[in-house]
Amino acid sequence: MESDHRYSRVAKYDEYSMDLSKVYYRKIIREVTQFLKKGTILDVGCYDGSLGEIFLNKGYEVYGIEAHDGACTKACQKGIRVIKKNIEEGMPWEQDSFDCVIAAEIIEHLYDTDRFLNDIKRVLKKDGILVMSIPNVACFTNRLKLLLGSYPRYCEYQAGEGGGHIRVYTLKAIKDQLVQRGFEVLAASGANFPLPMHVKAIPLFIKKIAIGLGDYTPGLAGQIIITARNRKV
Repeated sequence: MESDHRYSRVAKYDEYSMDLSKVYYRKIIREVTQFLKKGTILDVGCYDGSLGEIFLNKGYEVYGIEAHDGACTKACQKGIRVIKKNIEEGMPWEQDSFDCVIAAEIIEHLYDTDRFLNDIKRVLKKDGILVMSIPNVACFTNRLKLLLGSYPRYCEYQAGEGGGHIRVYTLKAIKDQLVQRGFEVLAASGANFPLPMHVKAIPLFIKKIAIGLGDYTPGLAGQIIITARNRKV
């Protein structure tokens, strides 16, 4: 994760903690526990360690890499074994170190995405699991926006705007890149079928239906959750 102006949320770490109520975090937890019953996990861009703490409490051994001092301190206090480092400079672990790597909302902030995936492949054991969440530039909302001539979400045309996204992805793009880098795609889902989940007036049962439908419509969702296996020869 970047530590300069390109990643605008860094400055807010001392004020905000990870919001685990977001649906894509819940589905990341589901995917990891489904494909890995025990072992070592690396949380890339681990923020304050809130996600890693959930896996610690489930009996996993959790490591993290994070660029921001304040976030590293909070993650260490939760028991995460954190190294402070910008991930674009490479990961400091040896080959075949982890059973699982989590990269939640990370790859879109990086310039050299192939190098990032190669580094993940290196530190993952053979048949190790990668679970990612990625903003989907081809989500249903963006399709409507473009049809109406509006600017899509997850893209910024001015420095310092939005979430600091450098790359944009569709479901096909991330699948293709993972295969090119030697991964086998095991599963893909969406956080939820397009619905303004933050609107309190929408009944809870409708939101639950939208979350369930997200598993069948990842190409339309705002966030894609993708699980892949490291196929080392």
